Amino acid sequence: VHNAGIFASGLLAGGTTYKYRKAPPEILAKIDNWGKLCAKYAVPLPAVALAFAAMPSVVGKVALGMKSPQEVKQNVKWLAVSSRVPPALWTEAKSMGLLADNVPVPPLK
Repeated sequence: VHNAGIFASGLLAGGTTYKYRKAPPEILAKIDNWGKLCAKYAVPLPAVALAFAAMPSVVGKVALGMKSPQEVKQNVKWLAVSSRVPPALWTEAKSMGLLADNVPVPPLK
């Protein structure tokens, strides 16, 4: 399985659109909560989005859209951090209602 559209047309990478439209208030509120959670664990939201996209064992590739050398460099940085998302972040995301209870996440160590 190849996973693409990881940043939800920009919203998860600092943009203001979701599914190529202006993001509705309830989505912006959810992103704000994700941002606070990511700040608590000192990981950028885009890195967490990449980690989540690559987490299922069936995913063989994650595709990212880039339009400039700067975006390539930034994505490489986020990819490097994505492998170090603390398992506790996923557990807390579930307790905050940001992820459904049945979403598989890495176990706490």
